[in-house]
Amino acid sequence: MAAAANTGKVAILGGARTPIGSYGGALAELPAHELGAVATRAALEAVPVTIYDPPSATVERIQSVVRFENSRKPVSLIVVDYLQLMRGESKRSNRNEELTEISAGLKNMASALGVPILVCAQLNRQAAGADNPQPRLSQFRDSGSIEADADVAILLHRRDEKAPKNEPMAVDLLVEKNRTGACGAVGMSFVGKFQRFYPEGQNDE
Repeated sequence: MAAAANTGKVAILGGARTPIGSYGGALAELPAHELGAVATRAALEAVPVTIYDPPSATVERIQSVVRFENSRKPVSLIVVDYLQLMRGESKRSNRNEELTEISAGLKNMASALGVPILVCAQLNRQAAGADNPQPRLSQFRDSGSIEADADVAILLHRRDEKAPKNEPMAVDLLVEKNRTGACGAVGMSFVGKFQRFYPEGQNDE
């Protein structure tokens, strides 16, 4: 993930919903982490969220939507999921140049609107086959400008690729770049069916 952050003022984002319908039992019987997920969903549903999901979003169109939403209620966060799905305003000779334009446009938009932008981005395929499986900033797909433009860059690293996907995964949040703070790794546990991270070592059962 790369974040072009700025001080600013609810969110344009997409995300998985907690599978409430799959519980089939009383809430009191749920494990602690599932109860937490229910509470999180209830909290999220109370938050005013606008989802903008066109076939190919551009910086100009996103900025237009944000300005409109901002006129009704102050926007406090913009989430782009994900960068490589966006399209540039002008025709470019290659994808690298197009993403460079998009990345710079998002950076300028954060500054112009005074709203932080959280940008999800893919790594290139070489990252999966590298001798060292831990991701690096240089592996952002299609453009090195993502690394340059981000104020904060956080990479996700799954420690055990062979671990069952239906069980909590041990992951590291690698803060590889931070213009105003410290860098380092944060151990977390990821529960896929809820699309949720927990502090490492927390009892999810």
